[in-house]
Amino acid sequence: ATLTHIAGEPDDVNAAMAEVFGMEVASSCDEVIEACDLIMVMDENVESRTALAEQSLRAGRTTFTDKIPNRAGDLVELAKQKGVRLGAWSQVGHHPELDAIRNMPAGGTAFLTYQLTQDIAPIYVIHLISAMQAALPGWVTTFRQLVVGDEQIVMIENDRSTRAVLAVGGHFLPGVAHVDYSMGEQYVIADGIDRCGA
Repeated sequence: ATLTHIAGEPDDVNAAMAEVFGMEVASSCDEVIEACDLIMVMDENVESRTALAEQSLRAGRTTFTDKIPNRAGDLVELAKQKGVRLGAWSQVGHHPELDAIRNMPAGGTAFLTYQLTQDIAPIYVIHLISAMQAALPGWVTTFRQLVVGDEQIVMIENDRSTRAVLAVGGHFLPGVAHVDYSMGEQYVIADGIDRCGA
């Protein structure tokens, strides 16, 4: 894909990005949706982000967006009706700490902890789950979720019998994404600063 158009606010950011990536600054999001085959929605406001994603899908455009927690099912159905793809991304997937999972031998188990209080966990934990899925090589075959007190535990297993177990809670150390894994007698720990600020 080639970046061709950008619209939104602030104008100085649009101009700077347009210069770096050789894009055209559009006068509106409508103009971008009209001109492009694939739309990436990067809006911090959940309501307007959801509305833009829906507008893009209704126009028959493949759409990538940040989390859309309240209407995800509706938009997935709309994408199916229009015969286009709806995708989401997470910057958490770029954490170097997740290399411990990517490089884990078949049959290993990765254990992750992340500080998120239960009031925001339902919104942000999807980033972590997506990152775990992306980090695990092969196809995901099992997904289980458990809530215990103020902690959520998610387990994902792939077709190589490699597992990732994530514990999310407010009592974990702030600003730290902690990953370790075990495989037989092997035990590896990797700590790193959370680069998302969640």
